[in-house]
Amino acid sequence: RMSNEPEFGGDGYLHIPDSWRDNTILAALGGKRIRFANETQRKLVFERDGGMCHYCKDPVTLQGFQADHKVPFSKGGLTVLSNLLCACRRCNLAKGNVSYEQFVAELAEHGIEWRNDVASKQANWFAYQNKLARGEV
Repeated sequence: RMSNEPEFGGDGYLHIPDSWRDNTILAALGGKRIRFANETQRKLVFERDGGMCHYCKDPVTLQGFQADHKVPFSKGGLTVLSNLLCACRRCNLAKGNVSYEQFVAELAEHGIEWRNDVASKQANWFAYQNKLARGEV
């Protein structure tokens, strides 16, 4: 690869250049990416986005909002300010691991009611998985 910048591949993943493997910060992480935004990142994202969900514009609290990855963490997205958005729980659940562009297009096509339905199904799935893990099912 000629570029020294991350590139989005046709597979939907963010591809990190080989040259980044020598980055001292990434090396200090032992090759692991950090999934969750730290307190400082959360405050900056919250302030930057005006305390509102980026998708539905509902107000959120600093303690209650979810820092959503525009490029999903599961698809190589990094936990950096340029990749984080302020999202309410419903929107973040509804977005799941699709890209920002795909989710915004789906919202435009199907609307908020669709988002609420998807979020409800995701929440039910997570609740079921938690019960399975605790041996309650």
